[in-house]
Amino acid sequence: MIAPSRRLIASCLVLMAASLLISLLGLAQGPVPLTIDQVFSALFGDAPRNVAMVVNEWRLPRVLMALLIGAALGVSGAIFQSLTRNPLAART
Repeated sequence: MIAPSRRLIASCLVLMAASLLISLLGLAQGPVPLTIDQVFSALFGDAPRNVAMVVNEWRLPRVLMALLIGAALGVSGAIFQSLTRNPLAART
């Protein structure tokens, strides 16, 4: 088995951190503006009822579906490129 390079590991960590940050911003932004503290309080169950409803019932499903759909599109694109043996997508 080939060990992953440090550059690959660093790239994956940076991309995961960016995804987490953008997800938190997606939970905070909207018609009802919330602070990051309010978002964390709602996620951990310490927020007022109206803030918890906005985060847990309106925004969290939207953000999770966006992440899942993006991952599914990425996987399907990789499979499609592999099946068609596209030389532009080859690992060289």
